Amino acid sequence: METMFFWLGATGGFGILVLLAVTSVAVVVFFDRDPRGEPLWPRLTAPALAATLLAGIVVLAVWHYDTLLGVPPGAIAAWALPATYAVVAVIGAGWGLYLKARRPGIYQTIGLGAHAVTGQLAPPRREPR
Repeated sequence: METMFFWLGATGGFGILVLLAVTSVAVVVFFDRDPRGEPLWPRLTAPALAATLLAGIVVLAVWHYDTLLGVPPGAIAAWALPATYAVVAVIGAGWGLYLKARRPGIYQTIGLGAHAVTGQLAPPRREPR
């Protein structure tokens, strides 16, 4: 139980690092499409720098995952646990492509949160009587 708790805690921390790196890339892509009048530093430079540094940390974590887990080099857990993130990402991308091709109505509601039921960003306006 102690080993499992430690391994899954380290893997969860690794997942947060991956999410931070991907989010930094998403910020760059978002502001590249719509700058919204933001200056260059918060729009592009800082997120790109963060993405680069976080990607480096993710690479170092993968290279030294055996040390993070406290297992001998080449242990199955040292490559299987971080690989689960790649497997889940591929499955998620495949599911997104399936929805886009076969169920475009559902695909268009992705990201709408509570408004996904209606498929609109805001509730419809009612005309006064």
